[in-house]
Amino acid sequence: QKQQFPNLDGLPIADVILKCWTGRYLSAMEVVNELLILQTGSSKPKKDEAKTFIIMCALLLLVTLHFRRISQR
Repeated sequence: QKQQFPNLDGLPIADVILKCWTGRYLSAMEVVNELLILQTGSSKPKKDEAKTFIIMCALLLLVTLHFRRISQR
């Protein structure tokens, strides 16, 4: 079965989303760590970076859930 995914060009976390869709992470923690590194350059964010990180995680979750709903039709 050929996997078809929406175009993610221009999204700063496109690689992370695509890896989620294609099952290339072994755990949710891997996703979190990669997002932290993309956002902060480190796997330990500063307090002022936490809000942005939470927004990025929420965006990733929403996009992934939306794609799953579309692909199940």
